[in-house]
Amino acid sequence: MKSKMSLAIVAIASITLASATQAEVRSAFPFSKPELNAEILLDEKDKIPFDAIGTANRGTGTNIFKQVSPSVVKILTNEGSGSGIVISRGGLVLTNNHVVDGYSTVGVVFLSSSSEDEVVVGEVVRINEIADLALVLLPKGTPGLVPVKVRQQPPQIGDDVHAIGHPLGENWTYTRGYVSQLRDNYSWQTATTDHHVANVIQTQTPINPGNSGGPLLNDKGELIGVNSFGNSRGEGINFAVDLSTVDDFLKRRENVTRTVSTIKENELIDTEDNNKNENPDFYVWDQSHNKVGDLFGLDDNEDSYIDKWLYDENENGVIEVRIFESTDPDLPGIVYIQDTNEDGTEDTIQIDIDKDGKPDVVRRI
Repeated sequence: MKSKMSLAIVAIASITLASATQAEVRSAFPFSKPELNAEILLDEKDKIPFDAIGTANRGTGTNIFKQVSPSVVKILTNEGSGSGIVISRGGLVLTNNHVVDGYSTVGVVFLSSSSEDEVVVGEVVRINEIADLALVLLPKGTPGLVPVKVRQQPPQIGDDVHAIGHPLGENWTYTRGYVSQLRDNYSWQTATTDHHVANVIQTQTPINPGNSGGPLLNDKGELIGVNSFGNSRGEGINFAVDLSTVDDFLKRRENVTRTVSTIKENELIDTEDNNKNENPDFYVWDQSHNKVGDLFGLDDNEDSYIDKWLYDENENGVIEVRIFESTDPDLPGIVYIQDTNEDGTEDTIQIDIDKDGKPDVVRRI
């Protein structure tokens, strides 16, 4: 009781002090504040729909999960599983391309299914390898289709966001986070030759393998993105493909695939997308199979034909020879430019005019 009385005394003292300070300020203030009209306040109160406020969906995790989980499916392949989003009553399911990669048909399981034995077979009807998106069409008349609602306003940095998916096989898992940043034309790489570009939403929403292809949602339970990948080098750095990229994907009729150069006899260990146009244009091969690059290829126009070869056979970081086809009409042929003593300066040029593997012109530079 003593502690409660002490707190009350402190509170009263604080109020008194605040009132005195305010009185001093007001005495110097040249304008008076009008008195509140109680009748007007009562009239305004009657206009407030308190019943509607009490029953409103306030964007809690429980409400969002109940609202959206029927729109989230589990997608099955021989390699594993991922997530998908029902986007139409006609049976279209949106997901990531890497979830369905290599398959023309996949299994689809609904929340309403009593077990994973109740699998619907869907057809992969469109892919975009660059944006990592895919569209699956379910059989006509598939029951239980509940399309997700789509956002009306774009997300803002700091917005609360929600995710539903199947991380590591844990079915219909709900997580919550916030928008960390919005990044346009963001590029990332998921495998040696798999370069991607899309508008993305960066979030710290916890997602894991199995969440891929599932929805990122706002507080209204509206779809704002497709959860796609995370940064394995840090915590809480995850990304969803934004609906602006999804819209472009849905409007295109054709598949978008990647152009990749290959040489079967050597091990491809890395690629780069230097011109940021979504396809590899620089290749690194390992001829000696020791995980060190010693053969490099440039495919500037990305037509699956290497335009320039670079050799570093002794793997010391110095290019011994560059090989390319001459574009000079007066001196056509295959050009070899060498750094014979490997001092970092090219000193010899050879040209194989008839392309028989033997140089026809040799010059010192």
